[in-house]
Parts: sequence; C-alpha cells; structure tokens
Amino acid sequence: MGILNGYTTLRWAPGMYDAPKSGGYVYEHREVAGAMLGRPLSTAENVHHEDENRANNNPSNLYVFRTTADHIRFHRTGVRINMGDGTWTSPPVPGQCEQCGATTSKARSTRCASCAHAATRLTVPPADELRTLVWAMPTTAVAEQYGVSDVTVANWCKALGIEKPQRGYWSKRAAQL
Repeated sequence: MGILNGYTTLRWAPGMYDAPKSGGYVYEHREVAGAMLGRPLSTAENVHHEDENRANNNPSNLYVFRTTADHIRFHRTGVRINMGDGTWTSPPVPGQCEQCGATTSKARSTRCASCAHAATRLTVPPADELRTLVWAMPTTAVAEQYGVSDVTVANWCKALGIEKPQRGYWSKRAAQL
C-alpha cells in the first residue's frame, strides 16, 4: 500500500477489478468503486470523493461519474443525476463543452471547437475497400453504410485517385438485368 498524488494505491493481484498501472499497482478508490458496481470501471469513468479526501475510500464517500466531463461539470454546478446503474452524470452547462467540460466560444454551443472538430473527423476506408464498394453498389448506398453523404464518398474517391462509375451506370446496369 502506498500513496500517489494523494490517492491510496494497492499492489495489483489477480481478481482485482482495475487493471494494473505500469508500476504494478491500482488506485484503491477505483478498486472500491469497481466492487460497488460489480464490474471493472471503464477508462472513461471517473471516481469522485464526496468529502474531497482522496484517502477516504469508504463506498459511501464515492460516486462513479460516466465521464471526466460529467465529473468536471459536477464540480462546477454541484448537480449530479443518478443513472440507475450505479453511475452518475451531470447536465451540460450553457457555454461549457458537454464532452470535455471546457468553456465554449458561444454560450449556446454544446461542444468546444476541439471536440466539435474531432466529432466531424471521419475515418476514410482503405482505398482497396472503397474501390470495391463503389463498383459493387451505388455511391448513395456506400454513403449510407458510412453515415456520410454521397458527395463525401465522391470526395474520398477523388482524394484517393479512385475512378467511380459514370453517372447513370447503375440505372443502365439495372435495365440490363
């Protein structure tokens, strides 16, 4: 047993809820919270000490927030909502990012610029896969599969140098069948 950043640590042993850190230890508050929930905590989940004493790991003193952003919002607002599964959340605050808790540039924004940008970044499929898809089905069907517009799929093809079927290809093909 030791102390790290004010938190009590335990030497990891098989059967514990939390995965060991590189030094072979786990934080006691995360282990206690995992036991309270009867499952390991996800890396997104964050444990709050009600009395702000990092060494007090009594289960009645601990709350598991679903995300770090929920925990940050709780510290700013003091409002927590029981999700019914042993975890807690905190409602978004106008002018505060709902994902990371940072201040947004506009009072009515729900995300900061960084989180909004990250949410719009899409994973482009590998060129071989995209080439196969655009020749196997209409661009609109490919777009639906990836949750994007057909224009986005066309832009992917252009950027990757993939030739697409000409306009009307799928209509002509359907007429031939």
